[in-house]
Amino acid sequence: MLRNNPFVTISLLFVVEYLILEFITYMNYKVNLPGQTLFIYSVFAIPVIAVLLSIFVVEGSYKKKFKRFSIFLIILAITVFFVMNYLAGLANAYRH
Repeated sequence: MLRNNPFVTISLLFVVEYLILEFITYMNYKVNLPGQTLFIYSVFAIPVIAVLLSIFVVEGSYKKKFKRFSIFLIILAITVFFVMNYLAGLANAYRH
């Protein structure tokens, strides 16, 4: 049951991404990327991987469920991106 389950793969990707971001902040590692590239990557990396998995890899009984889950992740990522940019804009306006 868990062998070909794409939901487990996506869950593990979330854990790995969280651990990488925590490691970067813990080590005070300065990433030389222009603007908000790291933020954009952290928001959209897993939904893009989910869409690619749903197109190329997922077979059988999980196909329809995983396609809907991928669409949900894309919508969630876009929403988080806009909300975080709005809050960052409010924070910048408050500082000035």
